[in-house]
Parts: sequence; C-alpha cells; structure tokens
Amino acid sequence: MNTMNQQKMNMNTKKSKGFTLVELLVVIAIIAGLAAVSTPVIIKVKEKAKKVSAINACKAVEVAVNAFENDYNYLPFVGSSPSGDNTSGLESHRDIMNVLTGLDEQVNFKRKAYFEYNEAKGGAGSYFDGLHLVASQARLFDPWGNPYLLFFDYDLDGAIDNPQEAGETINGKLVAVYTEGPDQKTGSAKKNRDNAGNF
Repeated sequence: MNTMNQQKMNMNTKKSKGFTLVELLVVIAIIAGLAAVSTPVIIKVKEKAKKVSAINACKAVEVAVNAFENDYNYLPFVGSSPSGDNTSGLESHRDIMNVLTGLDEQVNFKRKAYFEYNEAKGGAGSYFDGLHLVASQARLFDPWGNPYLLFFDYDLDGAIDNPQEAGETINGKLVAVYTEGPDQKTGSAKKNRDNAGNF
C-alpha cells in the first residue's frame, strides 16, 4: 500500500512540473492570432496620429501667418512682393519658413519668430514631423518627411484657389496649408483621403 501511494505521488509530481507541448502550442497560436488581428489596428492608429500631427502643424503655420500679417500689414513672401495669389504653393522646406521663424531680415525686418514648433525627428536628408532649424535655414517637414505647401491670399480678396479641388475656393483664410500625405498625391477624393490641412 505504501508503494502504491508513492507511485501516485510521483505521477502527480510529474504532471505538475510544467506545460505539455500541446498547451504551449495552443498559447503560441492564440498570441499569434491576437498579433495578426491587432497589427492593422495599430497601423491605422499610427497613421491617424500622423494625420493629426500634420493638421496641427498646418494650423500652427496659419496662426504664425496671421500674427505676421497683424504686425506688418502684409503677408510673408519670398523674393519680390507678390501681386496676386500664389497658385503653385510655397514649400515649407524653402525660404518662406525663414521669414516666419525670424531668420529672414528683409521681409521680417524685426526678425521676430512667429513660428515655433517641435524639433524635427530624423537626421540629415531624412527629417520628418517637425521644424529643422539651424542658424541660416528653417525647414518644416510633415510626419512622412515631405514639405507642406502654403498658398497665400496675396491679393487679400478673401479667397484662395483650392489646390486639391479645381474650381473650388477656400474662403476667409490668409493662407491655406496642407500636405499631400504619405502617397504625395492630390486631385480626386480618393487621392485626397490621406491629405491633411487647415481647410
């Protein structure tokens, strides 16, 4: 009888030492299934966050332009003073950001910084999601590493041609700012779906 009890105890001890191979495979399969289901959701959430970040940058540029116009009674420009709206868009990784950040002293002779933003992430040649500011140049990049496009109402008629929809206007803004998103396309509603802007 004593031997039988010892055998039962040995069997119970062996069973409680760990998981079986089948149990481990089931757990791994469940984890893999959860990862497969959640990955697309995580990607969508990250893209949504990038779009929100881009919209915030567009609105920050608009606030800076409005403050600049309030101080100077004209809109920021590059080169000679414009006579009509710009229809091709000024890129935010060019000289227009020098004016808004106070690096330019010809158009922004007070050298006041109207635009301040988060520092760009990344490194040389691959900056994204912020303002890369050095002593002589300011460049603003969207979350995908592309420049924003700025369209000004230089003739101050209260309307800017909508750069995304031909024949439509954007009313009541001094500047329309947008990015073409990760696909860098504009034109149709499908192509514009990932675009972000202040209008």
